[in-house]
Amino acid sequence: MTSFDIDDPITKLTQIGARRAEALSDYQIKSLRDLVFYFPRKHLDRTNVTLIKDVSRGHKFNIVGKVETLGENRTRYKKIFQVIITDGTGLLTLTWFNSIRFIKKLFKKGDTVAVHGKVEWYNGFVINHPEFDRLDHNDNPTNTGSIIPIYSLTNELRSAGIEQRIIRKIILQALDSVGSLKDMFNDSFIKVNNLYGLNESLKQIHYPKNIEKLNQAIYRLK
Repeated sequence: MTSFDIDDPITKLTQIGARRAEALSDYQIKSLRDLVFYFPRKHLDRTNVTLIKDVSRGHKFNIVGKVETLGENRTRYKKIFQVIITDGTGLLTLTWFNSIRFIKKLFKKGDTVAVHGKVEWYNGFVINHPEFDRLDHNDNPTNTGSIIPIYSLTNELRSAGIEQRIIRKIILQALDSVGSLKDMFNDSFIKVNNLYGLNESLKQIHYPKNIEKLNQAIYRLK
């Protein structure tokens, strides 16, 4: 693995070409430092993902499922776009009333997606305008027991080809490339206060081995 300085530009990485670099720079991600300190907005694990059979109306849930079918439908007043997902325990309909032309380009049959939103009932369980992220096929914590980092991604970043699986690969390459970073705390302070070092904290915030290590990383970085 080639070694880079923490303040080198993100274009040093093989995963980042001109288009991705431009999209990331618009969000102040210009250096490898910016990348390794671009923390996930949340993590999905077995304890915070709900099976469709266990959801209830009027509450918010995290759900991971596979796209079964999708398409536009017409209501009495306007077109809507709907995606039906399943996790093997039931079906859930995702519905969009706005930005249909853009949204429908983001899904295809067989995709694995993580969705979050308030569940309602209309001839079945429905989430209107959910938050969503497309995942790798194996990124289902209810099946694998893995902890999956979810990053904030705008439509502009997605349009540049930066999906969840891509940003994870980019950040992993950045972490591997910069090597060990200098910690602001000395070894004695870290030991006395029972803290993770900076390098271990960055590793666990992006690729946690378990919930305990993730929580320790979050505590240290805060």
